[in-house]
Amino acid sequence: MMNMGGMMMGNMPMMEMYFHFRVKEYILFKEWLPETHFAFVASCFGVALISFVYEALRGQRGYLFKRKLIASSVCGTDAFGSTETHVCECDSDSTKPLSSTSKNVQLPFLPKYLASKLHITQTLLYFLQMFGSYTLMMVSMTYNVPLLGAMILGHMAGFFVFGPLYEVADEEVMCDCCG
Repeated sequence: MMNMGGMMMGNMPMMEMYFHFRVKEYILFKEWLPETHFAFVASCFGVALISFVYEALRGQRGYLFKRKLIASSVCGTDAFGSTETHVCECDSDSTKPLSSTSKNVQLPFLPKYLASKLHITQTLLYFLQMFGSYTLMMVSMTYNVPLLGAMILGHMAGFFVFGPLYEVADEEVMCDCCG
């Protein structure tokens, strides 16, 4: 083995800092080093699956938020289960709220909200989503074109399946109660 500025060379592949198609590529862990074409293709499917699951997590978070918005009847309460008052009043000719004086709103930093099942679930899903996001970023930093392609295809498939779960209309998010 030859030592070049702290980097070891020998049987271990060095990281290439440009796009390449190398099969023998470390993927996330020292133990995940495909030696054959079959193992590399299987690894590409594994990366695509990680991307797909990432989109599923995003979809689940959006679905939970959207379900809570619908359950709170958009204008009667807020998305978090309201405690304080605030009203959407509308002009009969307008689709915009005129004032906000009596609609139930819960501030997000109140202990009741922070301890709610929805917030805890959303926080756990957010953790998993961020972990997946950084994991996929590390895969993309291998600059391996097939791995990058597999990752993008996994995201596309995940968005195709789970995308409708987190496509929340702007009116629902903004509480356009008069529309």
